[in-house]
Amino acid sequence: LPHTEGCGCSSSDDKDGIFQNVMLGHLLHPAVRRAVLLEHGCEKTHNDWFRHRIREFGRNPEDFGWASIQLDGGIESVRERARQQLFGGREQQAPPERMPAGLRQLRVGLLADHRPCRALGLALGSVAGEVVRGGGLIVCPQHNEVLSSAELLDEILEAGSRALRPTAKFAAPLSGTPGLHIMQCPRRLSFVEQVTGLAATSVDVILAAVDHPSTGSPLVPVIQVKSSEMPPDPSDRVTAKSSADVHYFSGEAPAIITERLWVELLDVVSGRKRPKLFGLIGEGAVDFIVPRGLA
Repeated sequence: LPHTEGCGCSSSDDKDGIFQNVMLGHLLHPAVRRAVLLEHGCEKTHNDWFRHRIREFGRNPEDFGWASIQLDGGIESVRERARQQLFGGREQQAPPERMPAGLRQLRVGLLADHRPCRALGLALGSVAGEVVRGGGLIVCPQHNEVLSSAELLDEILEAGSRALRPTAKFAAPLSGTPGLHIMQCPRRLSFVEQVTGLAATSVDVILAAVDHPSTGSPLVPVIQVKSSEMPPDPSDRVTAKSSADVHYFSGEAPAIITERLWVELLDVVSGRKRPKLFGLIGEGAVDFIVPRGLA
């Protein structure tokens, strides 16, 4: 029967655009080494649609694997086809060699589940400002609490409140557009949905100021930054067992917090350390949610 939408996919332009951006953003993310696109065969965003969009982004569709439940003969055969495309002959392949990089290659997402205190706002602003001045990328979700920090805004904005207008659609890939970007985002989007959108923009890491234990991304490491009632003590059992990666005391000098953020940030992006929310496959508190719409 003729139909205008595929299984489980609304025909709204708004909702379609969100889903497409999230999927393309994760697929084209610099951290993705191998990927297989699996279609059922009746959805709107079928494999040919993705091939066309991949070319629009200047990438070669042949760099990815392709599978179809209908064309490849059902679940069992397509499962084997996908496995071969992902792992066949490459199980023993050495991991990519890490190369030195500067701030120009650094892409960072910022968000918070509460209004950052003055000291943390200054520290986050210092990190963000240095990344932007160095030619890197900073992405913040529109309406997120992190943008309620006057100290952060004073550090990173030059055009006043006008600069808080969205410069990118939700989850749109931004790897080739350095600077400060505000990602379009509704007011009542969940923390996990915002993390999903930030991950799709191509950021390498996300700095999250949290009051409560949060959920990370399966693709992009999320560094949790949490305040303590007393100055942090690494030898303290409570601090050691906390889900946060960086602890700070609101009475500390912003410069000290800034240094702590940079140490954690560089350790994570260099591969020397994994955030507590980013374990091995099947580990870590991670999730992936595509928002239903931006209204």
